Amino acid sequence: MNLLSNRYLVLSFGLTAFTIIPSPAQHNTDTSRRWTRDTVILKDVIIKATRRMYSEQQIDRTIVHINALPSNAGLHIVDILNNTPGIMVEDNGNISIYGKDQASVFIDDKPVYLTGKELLNYLQSLPSGILDKIEIMPNPPARYAANGMGGIILIRTKKTGNRGFNGNLILNYGQGVYPKSNSSFICNYRDRHMNVYGMATYSQPHTYYTAERDRAYHFPNGTGDYNILQHNAEINFRWAYSYKSGIDIDLDKSTSLSLSGKSYMSPYRETGHYTTGFYTGRQPDSIVYSNSYLRTYTTHYLLNLGILHHFSNPLKEWSLNMDYLTMNDQGNQVLNSNTFTSGGNWQNNNTLFSFNPFKVYVYSVMLDAKTPVAGLLTLETGLQSSFSSRESNGNYLVQDTTGLHPANSLNNSFHFNENINAIYGSLNGQYKKLTWKVGFRMEHTHVNASILDIQYTDLFPTVYLQYKLDSGSQQALRFSFGKRITRPDYQSYNPSIFFFNSYTYITGNSLLQPQYNYEAALSYSHTRIISIGLQYNRSSNYLLTAYKQVDKALVVTNANIDRSNSIGINVTNALPLAKWWTVNLYQELTLNTYMGSLFSGNDLLNNQLTSYRVNANQQFTFGKGWSADLAAVYRSNNLYGQAIIKAVWQVHAGLQKQFDKHSTFNISVRDLFHSWSFKRHIEIPGAIVDVSNQSDSRFISFTWNYRFGSNALNRERKSALQTEAGRAGISNN
Repeated sequence: MNLLSNRYLVLSFGLTAFTIIPSPAQHNTDTSRRWTRDTVILKDVIIKATRRMYSEQQIDRTIVHINALPSNAGLHIVDILNNTPGIMVEDNGNISIYGKDQASVFIDDKPVYLTGKELLNYLQSLPSGILDKIEIMPNPPARYAANGMGGIILIRTKKTGNRGFNGNLILNYGQGVYPKSNSSFICNYRDRHMNVYGMATYSQPHTYYTAERDRAYHFPNGTGDYNILQHNAEINFRWAYSYKSGIDIDLDKSTSLSLSGKSYMSPYRETGHYTTGFYTGRQPDSIVYSNSYLRTYTTHYLLNLGILHHFSNPLKEWSLNMDYLTMNDQGNQVLNSNTFTSGGNWQNNNTLFSFNPFKVYVYSVMLDAKTPVAGLLTLETGLQSSFSSRESNGNYLVQDTTGLHPANSLNNSFHFNENINAIYGSLNGQYKKLTWKVGFRMEHTHVNASILDIQYTDLFPTVYLQYKLDSGSQQALRFSFGKRITRPDYQSYNPSIFFFNSYTYITGNSLLQPQYNYEAALSYSHTRIISIGLQYNRSSNYLLTAYKQVDKALVVTNANIDRSNSIGINVTNALPLAKWWTVNLYQELTLNTYMGSLFSGNDLLNNQLTSYRVNANQQFTFGKGWSADLAAVYRSNNLYGQAIIKAVWQVHAGLQKQFDKHSTFNISVRDLFHSWSFKRHIEIPGAIVDVSNQSDSRFISFTWNYRFGSNALNRERKSALQTEAGRAGISNN
C-alpha cells in the first residue's frame, strides 16, 4: 500500500485497533510503512435511558411535555391545561397563567380567534393524542401578537421526522355519568424532498352541568328583602370532528414550500331544566319552571401557505406565511317558562325562540426574517397584518297567550371588523455568561363596528436577560419585562343576549376600552431541581367580567375598572427521590388587587385577596414497560373582580404499559373524588350572589396508542445549509 507522508489512518473493529505508523524517515521518498496490531481494552460503556422531563425552562418560556404523565392520555386540552403548573381554566372560559387572567391561546403558532365559552367548547373538543408539548409564555417575545394580559399558551401538535410512511393511532374511551371519547389518527410520508401528512380526530365530551344559585337582596330599611333560589340542570351532547392535511416540498436546496388545510365540525345539543323560586321568607311567592332546548352547529376552515428560504449563511433566513380562516356557528334555542303562584296554581306561560347565526372571516399575512449581525448577535424582524370580520344576528320571537310576536327589544344585528398591522424587531445576543434578548413591537389597531369606530397605535417593548452563575451552567438568573394590551373582543362588544333563563343572561358592552399591562419577572433556577420566580403585574383600564342587577335579572357583562395589580412568587421543584420515583411540585402565592368604578360612580370596587396554588405529580417507573403517575391540584380562594372563586382541588391517577416499541396502553382516572366544583361568591350593590357548578368531571379512561412505520430515529428534515450548520456546531433555533 502506497501512502503519502504525514497521513495517518485508524481503523477500529470491535475491541481491536489497527494503526498505520509512519516510518522514521518521514521525508524520504520511500513511503513504505510498517503495520502494527494494537489490542485496546475499552472501559465499560453504560447507556442509560432517562425519563422525559415534565418541564424545562428557557429564557422566554416554560416548556411542558404532555406525554410525560400517563394520566394525560385520553383527555381533552382543557383537562390538560388545568393539570399544567401555573395554568388555570375557569368554567367561563377565562384562562390564567401564574395568577394572571386573560391569556391567549395559540396552536402551532396560529392564534385561536375565540374567547369565553366558544374558546372553552373548542378546546374541550381537541384530544390530547394530537398534542406534543405546551409552551407557557407569561411575557411573550416580540414576534407574537401583544394581545392578552395573561400572556400566551402555545400548544404544539405532534410531528414526526422519520423517513418513509409513519403514523400514530390513538383509540380512547372514557366513562363517567356519560360516555366520552378522544381519539385521533396521524400519518405522514416523508422522503428527502417532500413530506405529506394528515390528521383526523374525533371527540365526544358528553357531560352534564348542575348549578345552584342563591341571590339575596337587601334594602337599606330591610323592607322588601327577598331571595331568588335557582336550580339549573343541563345535559349536553357534543360531537367534534377535525381533519388536517398538508404537504411540505423542498423547491431547491435553500427554499421550501408548505401548504395545509384544516377543517373542524361540531354539532351540539343541550337540554336544560331550570327552577327559579322567589322568596320573601321561607315560603315561595312564586316559582318559574323553565325548559331550554339549544342546538348549534359549528364549522371552522383554515388554509395556510408558507415559504421558507435559507441563504448561504445558515443563520440567515426569511419566511412568508398566509392564512385564511372562516368560522360559522348556527345556534337555535327554545326557552319555555311556566309560572306558578305560591299555592301551586298555574299563572302564565312564556316561550322565547332565538335564532343566532354567527360568522367569522380572518385573513392574515406574516413576513419574518432572521440574520446574523456580528459575532453572536442575531436580528429578527417582521411585518404582520390581520383583518377579521365578525357578524352576528339575534332574532327573537315571543309566544304568550296572545300569540307569537317578534321581540323587537331583543332583536339585533352586530357587525365587527378589526384590522391590526404590526412591525417588530428583536436582537438576540450572548456575552460570556450573559444571554439577552431585546425586542419591540408596534401595532396599529382599527376597529369598526355597528356602534363604534376607533383607531390607536401602541409600542410594546420586551426585555429578557439570563445570567449563568457558574461555569457548568447549573445555576441561572433570569429577568424579563414587557408591555401588553388586552383588546375587547367581539363578544365583549356584542349587544346580543344569551338567556340561561328569564332571570339570568349574558350581554356585551359597547363602551369598553383597551387594557394595558406591564409585567416584570425575576427567577432563579438550579439545574432542573428547583426554580423560584417573582412577578409583578400592573394593569390600567382593566377588563373584567362584571355582574349587575337589571330588574329581577342577573346580567353578566364586561366592564373597565381603573387598575389591577398582582404580585406573586412561584416555586417549581423536580425531585428524583429514587431511580424509579420522581416528584414534580409547583407552588404559587399571588396577591391580586382590583380598584375602580364599574358602571357608575356608585359602583366602587376595592377588593384584594391572596391565593395559593399547588400542582404535585409523582412519576413512577416499575420496569418491563410499566409506569404510573399520581397527580393532585389545589387552589385556595381566588379573586376575580367582584367574584371570589372558592377553593377547588382534584386528584388524578394513571397507569401505563408499553408492550413494545409500537404499542402502549393507558388507564387513567380523572378527578378521583369528584371534588372539582366551581363556586363563586359575588357581591353587587344591594345583593349577594352565591353560585355552585358541578360537572361530569370524574371518569375512567382507557387509551390504546399504536405507532407504525419506520423504526429509524426521529430526524428533523433540514436543508443542506442547515445540515452544514449543524456540522459546524451552529444552532439554528
